[in-house]
Amino acid sequence: MSHKELATSFLKTAGSGQVETAYEKSVAPGFVHHNQHFKGDRQSLLDAMKDAHRVSPNKSIDVKRVFEDGDFVITHSLVTRSDPKQAPIAVVHIFRFEGDRVAELWDLGAELIRGLTKPEWAVLIAERLAPMPLAAVGRTTLAIRL
Repeated sequence: MSHKELATSFLKTAGSGQVETAYEKSVAPGFVHHNQHFKGDRQSLLDAMKDAHRVSPNKSIDVKRVFEDGDFVITHSLVTRSDPKQAPIAVVHIFRFEGDRVAELWDLGAELIRGLTKPEWAVLIAERLAPMPLAAVGRTTLAIRL
């Protein structure tokens, strides 16, 4: 399997609640998670993902885009949760592989604002990004456009 396929498989397996299986198949023993909300080690994220699935299970994870560059893979996904009252989440994951195992993971997520039409959403984004330099705007819109 390519790194793109491995990253997509990991997200879909873990996102469906089969977290232990996803880890056994895909995650390196010395895995590092780069996220300020977690300790950063393999076990901490594994436990957090299992807890998250128990409290707020996903209905689906739709991987919209996947980019690969050497040992790095970037995915852009839409996570829909089982509880229809919970907003979907747009997520970007950055994976670094060692062989066929995920060695490092970075993630960014944002709940989508319900009820906005696309033109309203575009205005909201433009207002939030207006003070940013043009180079930053280009990178930010790539990360949030669905």
